[in-house]
Parts: sequence; structure tokens; C-alpha cells
Amino acid sequence: MGKKMKDWLRFAVCYWHTWRGNGADIFGLGGSIKRPWDGDDMEAALTRVDVHFEFCQKLGIEYYCFHDRDVSPEGASVPETEAMFDQVADKLAAKQAEHEAKGVPRE
Repeated sequence: MGKKMKDWLRFAVCYWHTWRGNGADIFGLGGSIKRPWDGDDMEAALTRVDVHFEFCQKLGIEYYCFHDRDVSPEGASVPETEAMFDQVADKLAAKQAEHEAKGVPRE
């Protein structure tokens, strides 16, 4: 109908499923996928941001989405958790400014 597919649909990379999922089966089978950026610490979270934007750029995908706050680790307290989320969010925003990808948080 004279339009490109991206004009009809917004393809997005789902952050959790792409970078945090381990291939586990919801019916009980454990996952087996291990990646160099796995981990629940800030270093791993910040590395995933770099990996994510490189991936989106290579595939030409302009959008991504994430669940709630799964882009950053849990802290020992609510203020610590929020501070870690803010640090990752700042890096996501800086990378969005560099690249074509745009974050689309799920509600």
C-alpha cells in the first residue's frame, strides 16, 4: 500500500526478554543461556546498555521497551534501588541521544 513496514508497525527490542531472560521454560525447565553481561550488579546493568544499543543499531531497530524497572538491579533499600535505576536511566537517555533507538516504557 505504498508504505514501508516501519510506517505501519513499531518493531521494538524487549529489554527483559532479549538481555535478561535465560531461556527458562515457564513450566519448570531451567534456562541455559549465559551471557558475558549477565549479573545483578551495576557493572552488568551498565554493560547491557552498551550491548543493547549496539544490537539495535546493527539491526536498524528504532524502539525498545522494558518492564517497570528491569533495566537496573535491586539495592539494599528503596533509595539505593532508585539511585541505581536513575544511573542506568541516565545512561539509557545518553545512548538514545547518540543513536536512533527510542525507549518505550510499558505500562
